Amino acid sequence: VWDSGLWNDLNLAFQDAPKGSKILITSRFSNITAHVKLGEPHYLRLLTEEQSWQLLQKKVFGEEECPQSVHGAGIEIARFCGGLPLTVVITAEILATLERDSWIWEEFARRITLTMVCGTDPCKASLELSYENLPPRLKACFLYFAAFREAEKIGTKNLVCLWIAEGLVERIQGRRMEDVAGEFLMSL
Repeated sequence: VWDSGLWNDLNLAFQDAPKGSKILITSRFSNITAHVKLGEPHYLRLLTEEQSWQLLQKKVFGEEECPQSVHGAGIEIARFCGGLPLTVVITAEILATLERDSWIWEEFARRITLTMVCGTDPCKASLELSYENLPPRLKACFLYFAAFREAEKIGTKNLVCLWIAEGLVERIQGRRMEDVAGEFLMSL
C-alpha cells in the first residue's frame, strides 16, 4: 500500500468479512501502518550473512547439497548481497544459469556488481515500481545517486549539500533546508 487513501478504498471491501479473516498489508511507509491500525506492525530487517547464504543455496540448488568446490565463492557472493532478500534471489537466478565450477563462481564473485544484478528483469521491475510510487519531490533525489560510482561511499552531509545546490530541495518556511534534505534521504 503506497498511500492511506488506497487503504480507505480497500477497507470498504472488508467491512462485511467474517470474523477471523486475515489481512496482510505491506508498505514501505510507517505512516500507513499507523493509519491502518490492524495490529502491531512487523518491521522487516536485513538478512544475516548466514541467512543470505542459506537463501542463496536454496534458490540455486533447491534440495541438493552445495558442491564444496563453489562453497567459498558462494559465501562471498551472498555477503555481496548485503542482507537484501531481493538481491539474494536475483543473484541466485543468475548463478543458477552458470556451471557449478569453482573458477566460474570465483570469477563471478570477483566481478559481481549491482549493475549486473539490477540489469535483470525482476530487479528492473522492482526498481521501476518503487520509483513510480515515489513522491515527485523525491524522484530527482533518487536519480541523483546515478552521479556516483557503484559501491562509492557517499557522505550524507555532502549529498545533502549537493541536493540543495542542485535545487532538488524546496525551501519550506521555518525549516532548515538541510533538515528537509535529511528527511528526503530517510524517506529514500
